[in-house]
Amino acid sequence: MVFLGIERIVPHSERSVSKSYRGRFKLGIAHGWEDNVREAVGRILGTDYASFSYKRHSKYRLPIVAKKDQRVYSGFNMGAGEHSLFELFAIINECPDGSLILMDEIELGLHEKAQENLIKELKEICKKRKFQIICTTHSSRILECLPPEGRIFLERTGTKTDVIPGISPAYATGKLSGRSNVELDILVEDEAAKLILETVLDKELRLRTKVLPIGSAAAVMKHLAARYKEARHKKMVR
Repeated sequence: MVFLGIERIVPHSERSVSKSYRGRFKLGIAHGWEDNVREAVGRILGTDYASFSYKRHSKYRLPIVAKKDQRVYSGFNMGAGEHSLFELFAIINECPDGSLILMDEIELGLHEKAQENLIKELKEICKKRKFQIICTTHSSRILECLPPEGRIFLERTGTKTDVIPGISPAYATGKLSGRSNVELDILVEDEAAKLILETVLDKELRLRTKVLPIGSAAAVMKHLAARYKEARHKKMVR
């Protein structure tokens, strides 16, 4: 089992130990997985890296990369997201097949497209190498990239912890922000239908849905058609 905390995103320029040993890092022995790391990070960030390696001093290591334009730089000149990805995939390639990896705040330092690409890359790795990755996140984009069975929301209420499996991204981010985002709009014809439906739904389901009286059956269908054409619509049923 490997735990990756938020320290992985701290670049070497902000690490006192790295700054102290800046002039002592020497090129280390290659492990054979450096190209795998270079290619994975390149796919996530959309960057053409020509090479990736580590310089080392004692138990510390410093990433060195070269781009296709021959520009060479180290972890001292990397952004937090770029640095975290090289650390992550170096550790993944050091782990044996079947490993369990725990990661705190998986999205830190990454823009939304990179977050999407990261999850895609990790899915492939889990499939090929039988990894299990458990991570925390506050990113709606990360949640959208995961299947329902991979999303679990933990909510602390007093001394009790509620576990909501299969939560939707909209509902999860709504709860995190204090907004009442719902997972599902249910369109009905009138107030009587709304009352009947709300009576049969339990409290948890009522919090996760919104019942909207629309009018006649034809009006409901027209409303559904209009909502379906929206660029980003949440689920609806009639």
